[in-house]
Amino acid sequence: QVKSGSSPAAPGSGMTEAQVEVAAAKEVPTLAAKTCRWLQNPGTQVFFGVVVGLAAGITLAEVHPHENVIKVLSFPGKLWLKALTCVVLPMIICGMIQSMVMMRELPGARSVAFWVIGLYGFTTVVAAVEGTAVSKFLLTSSIQPLSPADLKVITPDVAKISTLDTILNIFDQLVPKNVVGDAAQNRLISVIMMSILVGLLIPTTRADGRRSSTLELVDEINEVVTKVIKFLIFLSPAGVCSLVLAGSARFNLNDMGTAIVALLGAVLASLGMHIFLFCPTLLAIGARRNPVKYFKNCLPPMLTALGASSSAASLPLNIEVAIEKNGLSPHVAKFTLNLGATINMDGTGMYLICSTMCIALLQGIPMGPGDLAVLCLMATLCSMGTAPVPSASLVLLATLLSTMNIPVTETFGLITAIDWLLDRLRTCVNVYGDACVAAVVDRRAGGTALENNEKEDFTCLSA
Repeated sequence: QVKSGSSPAAPGSGMTEAQVEVAAAKEVPTLAAKTCRWLQNPGTQVFFGVVVGLAAGITLAEVHPHENVIKVLSFPGKLWLKALTCVVLPMIICGMIQSMVMMRELPGARSVAFWVIGLYGFTTVVAAVEGTAVSKFLLTSSIQPLSPADLKVITPDVAKISTLDTILNIFDQLVPKNVVGDAAQNRLISVIMMSILVGLLIPTTRADGRRSSTLELVDEINEVVTKVIKFLIFLSPAGVCSLVLAGSARFNLNDMGTAIVALLGAVLASLGMHIFLFCPTLLAIGARRNPVKYFKNCLPPMLTALGASSSAASLPLNIEVAIEKNGLSPHVAKFTLNLGATINMDGTGMYLICSTMCIALLQGIPMGPGDLAVLCLMATLCSMGTAPVPSASLVLLATLLSTMNIPVTETFGLITAIDWLLDRLRTCVNVYGDACVAAVVDRRAGGTALENNEKEDFTCLSA
């Protein structure tokens, strides 16, 4: 006799019908809830935006639509990018002032600054060495020199600056002449230096003991900027989709020769080595974090960089992810990431080296060990002075070619033809490199405080 509520289910199930119904009722909502959470994740939404934009753009490229069609489809993305770029300046100013005020009250603030500068310099040098090694290995065996009749010296449509001017320009930007003019010209290093000085020198309290009215104003402006940024981040899937669509619509496989394919492969290999080998190692050793989890959390700003092709445009989302998802200290995240968006260009350094090697090999110019060392050093210095805006590195590429005594021929046009794609990919590496350095600096800042308290608790520092 079977008791009430325990009627047997189908033969061989091992469960009663009531138990089957309860289990089914539990499974469906759980699966649906997980799916909803996955779809609501900003990274998932931006990823779908990239996929849809890429598929639509490549499809349009095959049918050769009128230019006006691409302009209309890319217009929403341009508006979104303009709005996002607009809030970068007030966000950097407020963030740096707040970070400096907070760091003044913390022990070991000077060591944090040294860690930031040292790590950014170290990662940029490593990236340059990676780019040199990969391009030497892949491009030398893949690219054949063109005949002299096919080469014609041209003047690229970019501004020319000498090697000395390139190096001096990095230090020249440290002293602002006109902060408003520098901000309008995307010379953000000057703006950051001014913000750092204000944050270090401004009194935190008034004579009556109340908080400084200037700092209260900065806090209120930062609150407004944060609300605007959150709204723009909500629109990021549509904006990224529109930008990727416009860029991929120019993609034409028939126009890509062997040299361009080899260059694309070398850049991808260099970027992949840096983002999937070096950065995880840096996170695991320097920050004691799970590289897989950290990479997953950083996908939204990286995908935004892929669509916007600008480190500055992805900076708001990168800071938000660093604080809310990766649990970094707000003052460390803002200081490190704001500074990294202007001086830490790992992907740009690798791109410059691979492009210079490609143009040299196409013209039959050999690159010896001494030339590679000079190229590595110059690419490191040039990348640190690159403005965080789309295609800014084309100017530096012309400078590198002049430095290495490589004529600027029509082969320069081959680089510009795919620069829109490589620019997006190297920007992703730039953004993720900033995030990794921020994690290491945050760990070191916490480690210093723990050592001062004579105890270590690494569990709170791990992912």
